[in-house]
Amino acid sequence: MRSLLLQPWTTIIGNASLNASGTTTIIQDVEGWADVGGAQDAAIWIDVRNVAVATTGGTNVYLTFDSSPTRDEGCFSPATPTIALGASPATTVTKTVRGVSATGLARYLRWRLTADGTGGPFQATFRVRASLSRTAYFVPTQLPSCVLWLRADLGVVQSTLAVSSWADQSGVGNDLSQATNQPTYVASAINGLPGITAAGGTAQCLDRTSLVSSIGSPCTAYVVAQGGDNTANRAFIDNPSGTRMVLYGQITNGLERFYVNGTDNIGTKLVASPHVYCAAPNVDGANDLLYVDSIATADITRARGTPASLTSFRVGNDNAAASASGGPVCEVIVYNGAHTTAQRTAVMQYLASRYGITLI
Repeated sequence: MRSLLLQPWTTIIGNASLNASGTTTIIQDVEGWADVGGAQDAAIWIDVRNVAVATTGGTNVYLTFDSSPTRDEGCFSPATPTIALGASPATTVTKTVRGVSATGLARYLRWRLTADGTGGPFQATFRVRASLSRTAYFVPTQLPSCVLWLRADLGVVQSTLAVSSWADQSGVGNDLSQATNQPTYVASAINGLPGITAAGGTAQCLDRTSLVSSIGSPCTAYVVAQGGDNTANRAFIDNPSGTRMVLYGQITNGLERFYVNGTDNIGTKLVASPHVYCAAPNVDGANDLLYVDSIATADITRARGTPASLTSFRVGNDNAAASASGGPVCEVIVYNGAHTTAQRTAVMQYLASRYGITLI
């Protein structure tokens, strides 16, 4: 445990009329962002006094705490719900941030103040203190050979919810894009977190026809997704050319299927429910395995098909763009090489905790 002063007493004065939308946001200065040093949980105390709402249409002043694995502005996302400070509070507002909540507590923590109303000044005087639990946090790039990491709350470019690109967070640069048949951004897909949905019966998808570096054989791929109904095949990942590794739902019964270059097996889980998938083709030189919400027991185990060495990658549809997911794909992580049980445990626990999925 350690304590920190995230924000000494400060007074923020703004004017709602500066923002035509009626909401004004002020973000903590970069010098004040806290490096929480591997903590996973934080209890936060907000001491508040002298709050005045905007004179025209103002009802409250709010604080939200954002967290990010890096200091990149674009990577911050909410770690707490919005906290109303009240029009004239005389007591301390107490809020607990849990690293195992929807977004989680990553390395950096900052506050964001929002005031509603359409005109006139607002004011808030407050300080923020935190007590940190030094439980180690996990991000996928801590494990070696991560060649693709897509997370729907990071790096998505969309216009009126039509997604044109999805930036790779692995650092390799395997960004996916789509110019015409663009899938849809869903703000609250699984456990309140966003996802990317390719509408059933369409050619919608995101893909990269030439990976920066190929995904070799063996490899290990993790997917958090929820498919549509069983009126059609529902593909989550595939590659649009060359050798294939497909994770999808079966048209007749809605169960998950795992295909690696000519070898196709059906499992026992309905893809219309959200799941954490771990696809491990050629995991030991002899077998292809698919784990579904389970670290220790594979839902599909079969003799290895032709090894899949991927030079391209598609999300939300199959290689023919004929099996749209019909539901959200929220996160995709791919590693070169076969994962050990310990590595698979780290990734699947991270994903299950983030998306509120129980591992069995």
